[in-house]
Amino acid sequence: MDKQDIEMFDVLDEDGHKTGEQVNRRIAHEKGILHGASHIFIYRVKNNKIEILLQRRSSNKDSFPNCLDTSSAGHVEAGMNFDDTALKELKEELGIIVNASEIHYEYKMRYSSIDEFYGKIFNNQEIIYIYTLKKDIDVSDLKLQKEEVSEAIWLDGDYIADRLHHKDPEFCIFKDEYDKV
Repeated sequence: MDKQDIEMFDVLDEDGHKTGEQVNRRIAHEKGILHGASHIFIYRVKNNKIEILLQRRSSNKDSFPNCLDTSSAGHVEAGMNFDDTALKELKEELGIIVNASEIHYEYKMRYSSIDEFYGKIFNNQEIIYIYTLKKDIDVSDLKLQKEEVSEAIWLDGDYIADRLHHKDPEFCIFKDEYDKV
């Protein structure tokens, strides 16, 4: 049994409220069952330009392997909430420990996509809470979770926007989400 069969999600309604049902990760993505996720964008201002810390997803990820993604992100596991998930993912994926007061909730979005990875349909239906964290971090100080993240890099915010506008397949950040942040 792998992580997809063990990791449990609370099923959500369209408003992002828990229905009282739970489903494992594999079934959620096979059947397109609505669940939660938290995305965190870490940024800094350098030379009067905004830079965003992105992570490169590990090659063994079940979706978007080797792609550049938000600074940190993760599914809301059963029994957890969006804020706690954001803090947990920062710590697990990057080794960043911050207080809840340091992350800033920006907005909530409904996300829907159907993709194919490794010959299987990946029906992703999520309510996502998006957060920002202003923090100038030296990437060499990060403790990357190798199962999830292969590298972390700072990129110019305008460069990222341009790459998303041109639908660069190296990026798996949702353009609408990035534009709004």
